[in-house]
Amino acid sequence: MERELTYAQTLKFVKSAWLERDKIFQELFGQPSYATPDTYRPPELIFNLDEIKDLENEDKIETLINDNNKSIFKDQELNILAYGPDPLRPYWLYVTSGLSTPWLSTCKEEVSGYGFELAIKSPIDAMWPVNILRTLALHVLNHSGVFSPGATLDLKSSIDSYSNSDLDNLFVWYLDEASDAWYELPSGGFGLFCCIGISTNEMKYLRTQKDYGAWTMQELLRRTQNNQVTNPSRKCIMKHKNIKALKQEMKIYLRNFSEFSAKQQLD
Repeated sequence: MERELTYAQTLKFVKSAWLERDKIFQELFGQPSYATPDTYRPPELIFNLDEIKDLENEDKIETLINDNNKSIFKDQELNILAYGPDPLRPYWLYVTSGLSTPWLSTCKEEVSGYGFELAIKSPIDAMWPVNILRTLALHVLNHSGVFSPGATLDLKSSIDSYSNSDLDNLFVWYLDEASDAWYELPSGGFGLFCCIGISTNEMKYLRTQKDYGAWTMQELLRRTQNNQVTNPSRKCIMKHKNIKALKQEMKIYLRNFSEFSAKQQLD
């Protein structure tokens, strides 16, 4: 039956993408310490297709197909995978799994699902990274939003609702652990990007740098030993004792880069 084939093909396609993404995650990050919700598993056939052959009523067949097609997506709710520290990663890493799922596709396209997964790094295991990632994912799913390197977001409140953190904004950059940046699934490609918490004053500075704002901010965070880890208790780096020298260093670097790029175009 055509409907039986459509359901089976959809399930097989979604499952192949899920398995390949899980393999990529294992190669990059190892095994997760836990997942939330704890329903992290590949989609499985949850009813016997032979049941269709035993149903004579067309409406009952239609109901069975529709209900179980929906179950593919219900079963594949977005998960947050939490990876504990290891010798090469002295912090907790939280990664979404589901934004790159080919929800409505049955053949390979340029991008899989929404084309990306998001990550947050924290010095300790905490709930705020999970809550932030869920909020971002809901925004994507409800509004077909897109987050890519360079994107910024005003959170309107502290990144950790249980603290008086100065960090109330985010910017997105390439995840250090995902050196290839872009990965291929049977359903298409997806990027792995890191969300990094910053303060209002840091965001103001980022925006003065225009096209190079996100790059400049992540370099300043590296030079102040913060890297991509979001520590809600850290102070705004605009108050760092060497911030003037660091900002001047960034200015000189970007000026040299612009001059080099212009020369390359002329050549």
